[in-house]
Amino acid sequence: MLFRDGFVNLRDRALFGVCLYAGARINEACTTLKGDVISPRGVRPKLIIRSYNTKGGRDTREIEIHPILKAYLEAYTPTINARGKNLHLFPGRYGLNYIHASSADRILREALQRVGLEEGGFIEKLRLHR
Repeated sequence: MLFRDGFVNLRDRALFGVCLYAGARINEACTTLKGDVISPRGVRPKLIIRSYNTKGGRDTREIEIHPILKAYLEAYTPTINARGKNLHLFPGRYGLNYIHASSADRILREALQRVGLEEGGFIEKLRLHR
């Protein structure tokens, strides 16, 4: 229900799909690079989360892309800034840098309100612990 009715655009479904289906923290999803998910041939079979974007900064992880996440990623096309240089999968405002976790939190809260769900700690619940 949240992915169908709560998130109003393809970017939001793809962003929170990375959290849900890859078990990524919101900051890991926000700072993901396009090349770590998408190749010239399309969506890669594995998503790469680089060590410098992880909470502990320890190891780079490769996570198999779930078929539903793959569909979200294939449907989504990142915006490109005026110079066409943004390397992030989820660009921030005006296509610059990456979307900040606080913006993603606001998007999630609005989506939860749309479908009538309470928000209490929901962003952490999107992570599937392996």
